[in-house]
Amino acid sequence: MRAFSHASASVGEPTPWCSAPSSSSRSSRRLRWCSWCPGPSTRPAATRASLRSSCARLAKAEREDFLRVGQVELGAFTDELHEKALALGRRDWELEARGEARLVGDRQRLTQAMMGLAQNAVQHTKEGDRIWIGSAVDDSEASLWVRDTGPGIPNRDQERIFERFARTSASRRRSEGAGLGLSIVRAIAESHDGRVELVSRPGAGATFTIVVPLRGPEVAAPR
Repeated sequence: MRAFSHASASVGEPTPWCSAPSSSSRSSRRLRWCSWCPGPSTRPAATRASLRSSCARLAKAEREDFLRVGQVELGAFTDELHEKALALGRRDWELEARGEARLVGDRQRLTQAMMGLAQNAVQHTKEGDRIWIGSAVDDSEASLWVRDTGPGIPNRDQERIFERFARTSASRRRSEGAGLGLSIVRAIAESHDGRVELVSRPGAGATFTIVVPLRGPEVAAPR
């Protein structure tokens, strides 16, 4: 069963070595020291560096200049994502569908989000398992997804896994990125005025879908 790491910093002992948004709202620009991040003595240096990097990405998502939008050809972009995913692990990577439309978005941020979902799928499958990547267009929205054949996620955990440092209730397995990976994916989707959808059940894998408007976000710096 999927798991996401949980930080267990001591109460009353803030560790002021990284900063993160004080609110998930894009309108909030205030930052605070991470009282919930584990301190230097509790994790290896490489993990601490990864956590600092993840916290920094979340903090940037609160800024108005987080996105640099431009025209993205969805079909070619989907091909590119599939090719990039091949390097993430020895899985049976399949291009499931290829939407054809012109999307206004930040190519780099969307790539970051999709590779995060692909890496998550790798972590919860084994060598030779199949993982699908695809895209589609529905009216005024574009969808990009990663679908895997992993152990699936119980209904009770499907919302909380997008929270920072969340861990599923029935597993000890931990994900990379100190539990911030899916939070970053959601932050990128929401910065595009979009969302992340999850369809899963135990024993039947999971499908994570990023849905964004074709028109692009209402407020973003042009590339």
